[in-house]
Amino acid sequence: VASTAVIVAAAPGVARANALQLFSTPHAAGVPVAIAAGPGGVLWFTDNGPYNELTDSGGPGGIDQISTAGHFGHQFVGAGAGAGSIAQGPDGRMWFPGAGVQPDVGAISAAGVASTFMTTSTPQYIAAGPDGRMWFTEFTPTNGGPAVGPDMIGAITTSGTLSEYTVPNTASNVT
Repeated sequence: VASTAVIVAAAPGVARANALQLFSTPHAAGVPVAIAAGPGGVLWFTDNGPYNELTDSGGPGGIDQISTAGHFGHQFVGAGAGAGSIAQGPDGRMWFPGAGVQPDVGAISAAGVASTFMTTSTPQYIAAGPDGRMWFTEFTPTNGGPAVGPDMIGAITTSGTLSEYTVPNTASNVT
């Protein structure tokens, strides 16, 4: 059974009945998480792949493309799997917080070329900043115990120069 990604398509300022369109994801049991407009007039979304609640584990997942007409484009399996957000950067690439074993931020081009950049703690959400950098929240997983590091706000240039800022309130949760 396939999951369903939801795309709402309507002309600006025009109210229409039945404007909601549903599209099945390209992978069986896919779990679409975040969506953003990207280069070429397509939407990009993160897909966590099949998720097993009993083992708290997912499948390959990745980053997918869909047009507003519901046509799926490239599927970049493995890239950005598990990412909770995605945003277009000033360089035209789609940026996402990594969700793998290593804490990182990734970027993927329209051609599917992916790059990753290491961070200090686990990135969660990402957005393009007015200064030309990509900004993201970071937290340090506690794994049920005390935090092993501070929560942070990170910023990265499109060439990979990383800046991280510790959130002053140690009881914060920046996610």
